[in-house]
Amino acid sequence: MGASLTGRPRVGITAEERSVDLNVLIEDCVVVARQYAQAVWDAGGMPVILPVLTPDDAPEIVAGLDALLLTGGGDVEPGIYGEQWHDATYGVVGERDAFEIALVRAVQELRRPALGICRGLQLLNVAHGGTLDRHVSTDHIEHWQPGFAPAHLVTIAEESRLGRIFGAGERVVNSFHHQAAEKVGEGLRVTATAADGTIEALEVIDEDEWLVGVQWHPERPWRPESPDLPLFTALVTEARRSMLTSL
Repeated sequence: MGASLTGRPRVGITAEERSVDLNVLIEDCVVVARQYAQAVWDAGGMPVILPVLTPDDAPEIVAGLDALLLTGGGDVEPGIYGEQWHDATYGVVGERDAFEIALVRAVQELRRPALGICRGLQLLNVAHGGTLDRHVSTDHIEHWQPGFAPAHLVTIAEESRLGRIFGAGERVVNSFHHQAAEKVGEGLRVTATAADGTIEALEVIDEDEWLVGVQWHPERPWRPESPDLPLFTALVTEARRSMLTSL
């Protein structure tokens, strides 16, 4: 497979479809926030935007990538993890859920690294048989913070991938979500929590894999000297290892 023509490892970035007014006509377009792609580029990777395709396509797609980035977005279909819709459930796209769950399974089968952000963490958890808190209480911490401003502290566990990236202990993060992981999926462990107990990071237990999910948005606001750059750099570093072992 090898790297892209630039030598940068290919990092697939999940996207969504939206109807966009192009002045002449309204088209269904593949949409992803630019910050994800810029963060991957600044970390040394080649961003590859992935439209929503069928689950059967996932293994071939992942085989052409060196890493996967699962982005934010609407809620995961509650029925997948055995729950009913909540009054606050929004933005569910069943086709996207099915495709991204298939991507996660292909990533693990082919031993590619993956990073899940916000919905991406939730999707990683559901793909491993976990469940979600369908609407997080905001009695103690405001988890829905418009503008992605720094919102609250998280505590990162020692002896974790996230701890090796940022250091263990407290860290200020932004917050823009109304759902969170609840029952942790098989093969995953919690590596960061908020003061109210909300799960803020998960990662795969198997040391031979690299799957990390964070509940905050490390890509926002993005700037080249972002304190969250090491997270994307770690993903790209793992992607380079994946690229070399697949040669």
